[in-house]
Amino acid sequence: MLFDSALRDLEIAKKAIDRMADADMLDIFQEAWQDFLYRIERAWDYCERTMSRTAGFNEWFAPYAKLRKKDPLLRFLRHARHAETHALSPTIDKPLTVTFKDKFGRPFRVHGIKAKFENGTLTIDVDSPDKLLSFDASVVPTNPKLLRFKNRGEWFNPPKSHLGNRTEDLHPVIAAKLGLDFYRAFVKEAAAKFSK
Repeated sequence: MLFDSALRDLEIAKKAIDRMADADMLDIFQEAWQDFLYRIERAWDYCERTMSRTAGFNEWFAPYAKLRKKDPLLRFLRHARHAETHALSPTIDKPLTVTFKDKFGRPFRVHGIKAKFENGTLTIDVDSPDKLLSFDASVVPTNPKLLRFKNRGEWFNPPKSHLGNRTEDLHPVIAAKLGLDFYRAFVKEAAAKFSK
């Protein structure tokens, strides 16, 4: 079938989303994210390049191309693929959040806290008049986040909407699923209309 390659790429993109959802380490999550971005872009490119000379394709394709350039989520995913592929800028990260308290739960005052992360070691310097306390710092589990990134001199913020619906603070897995739905619909409609 003419669209088998694009459909196969979208199936691989779905498996990448599953790996993201199951990942317990950021590097595994990032690799799956990059695989996802690559595969949806490849499916799009395949359809566009293979069908561009087919009668009626360009007219049918134009609204999809316009939507892909205008919709905040689709635009973010498209440019995220370029930023990740060309190692320009990371597009996801997992923020480090630390709680700071006295080991025995006693109240204390703090004038300032300085933190430095170097060679895998977090060093915390506390400026407190309460010198006899015993402080403890704990890393709080956080979720990966979409990041603001720069591609070809333009900044791209995490999307706040998709197809007219608000999507603020999307988890990358949800963003990927929404993106995959768009690309699947695009490829399936192209296959239905142009496969003979």
